[in-house]
Amino acid sequence: MLTIFSAVIFLSITALYVIQFFNGSFMNFPQMTRFFNRLPDIKPFQYTKWSVLAAPTFILCYITVCSLLLIKYFEKTHAPEIVYFTTFLINMLVEASRLFLPVLNLWQGNYFLLIVVSKIVFFCRLTGFSIMLCGAALSSTKNEMQDSSSRFGLTALAVLTACSIPVNSLTIYSTWVIPTAYYMLFLIIRFLFAITTAVSFFITAKKNEVPEYKQTALFFLLLSTGLIILQETDNPAFFISGAVLLTAGTFGFLRSLHNYYLWK
Repeated sequence: MLTIFSAVIFLSITALYVIQFFNGSFMNFPQMTRFFNRLPDIKPFQYTKWSVLAAPTFILCYITVCSLLLIKYFEKTHAPEIVYFTTFLINMLVEASRLFLPVLNLWQGNYFLLIVVSKIVFFCRLTGFSIMLCGAALSSTKNEMQDSSSRFGLTALAVLTACSIPVNSLTIYSTWVIPTAYYMLFLIIRFLFAITTAVSFFITAKKNEVPEYKQTALFFLLLSTGLIILQETDNPAFFISGAVLLTAGTFGFLRSLHNYYLWK
């Protein structure tokens, strides 16, 4: 289902941009405010429109490919880590909003829509990383009841934070994200969630003598770093590094889990 849904979104966006191309208005949108505005003034770090569009497009393709890999290699496994990773992928679908806003000109005067979109993006980004943290904790404790409580608590906290946090609908970042308050703080929090998840996998590896989990920890940190970079991409250097880290990290992450459950 995730495969079909992500593919439909990708094809819909592609059709819209093809129509825009033949109308002569392809990528005819202004450069918005850059969040990372103190990067080196060299070509790889300079703003490019294609980088802005390529990053969420890559994420959509990534979701489709990953969902196919999960069906092929983990369909009969029912591994809790894979269940949580699938939820992680579902939350990543929100990145499609970064493609719809410019192509449909939804950023012009639709302040209420921008506020709603910004809060959904904020919620999904925060929830995705917190869900993976719960999955890593479950692999360590094997206590499903405690994990359910943690998952519910973190999700409720994310909902409460998303509903209450103020947003600046008059400003749009160059990544086509409407900024919330404390944007840098929550960017750091997402990265800390990724680090904590990796540490949890590493503790599980030491505790249960599972060497595959050491690889899982490292590769999850790589894919998380790549995803965060792609979410903030507006230049070629960010796009290339983010795509490489996300791809390599995901390949290693899924391979280590597959090896573990293959011989379990």
